[in-house]
Amino acid sequence: MRVNAIISGLVIVIVTIVAIFATLGNLFRGDDGETPDLPETVMSVPDSTSRPRPADASAKPLPPLVVPLIPAAVHDLDGAAGEIEFCLPIVLPHTPCMPRAAILGLDTRPVDRLTADGAPRFAEVMLVHPTDFKEPERVVRTCEVYASLTAEDWAPMTTAGMAAAARFERFCGLRALASVAEVPRTSRFGDGPMTEEEIKAVPAADWPRLGEAAVTEPIFSRAEKEPRSWSGDTETLLMTVRDIAHADFDGDGEGERLLNIAGRARGGSAGFSGYYILEHDQHGIGLRRVDWK
Repeated sequence: MRVNAIISGLVIVIVTIVAIFATLGNLFRGDDGETPDLPETVMSVPDSTSRPRPADASAKPLPPLVVPLIPAAVHDLDGAAGEIEFCLPIVLPHTPCMPRAAILGLDTRPVDRLTADGAPRFAEVMLVHPTDFKEPERVVRTCEVYASLTAEDWAPMTTAGMAAAARFERFCGLRALASVAEVPRTSRFGDGPMTEEEIKAVPAADWPRLGEAAVTEPIFSRAEKEPRSWSGDTETLLMTVRDIAHADFDGDGEGERLLNIAGRARGGSAGFSGYYILEHDQHGIGLRRVDWK
């Protein structure tokens, strides 16, 4: 009798457990037995677990991202987008990083460097007319004037002028990119700085170069005291890659990394500097150059 009672008790427990699981399954699937759509808030959680890999060989090269050098009207400076952090010490001498709202509130005159007492020393550049050499040089001190003249193909004539123009491109370009940055709905990048896996997944052909006949993959190393800065060297090129920000810059809802890439030829004076967008989508990782309009 005692054995039968024990067996009957076990049967009751097993039946009860099966019924509980069946009930939970019906609650999750719904009355019709189909799995319901996940809530939008769950679908929008950034996916930072996707392992970086080079873009598919069959994928088309990514087109440049064209951004107005002078920002249009900007909204949501006090919202979440206003808190997106940009880190580029060579442009922001007061501090290595600034939120988007603070960058858009800066004076439109690029700062060359700080004086001994900490005051900003504003930069200037001399530009000449593209065809009429009798036209006097123009002294440029603001992003607005620089954008309007370069749109008409005015340009510097000296090496020093080119260096000054690059300073304007970096400063005015950072403000322009901050103006279009939004909080991404989803992202395959993590929250921290760019990782070794990410930078090594960029296809060799995507990196800017100075006319090398053969594309060689750069060898990268992170700067010891700057976690956002990387050195990338090839046989002919010395390159610096700075990880500036993580945001949605092209309006597709996906998070991208904003990079500043500068390089110079080994043993020469030729060089380049510019902004690039590091994309990570279903096709893999790839670089897009930023052009101004």
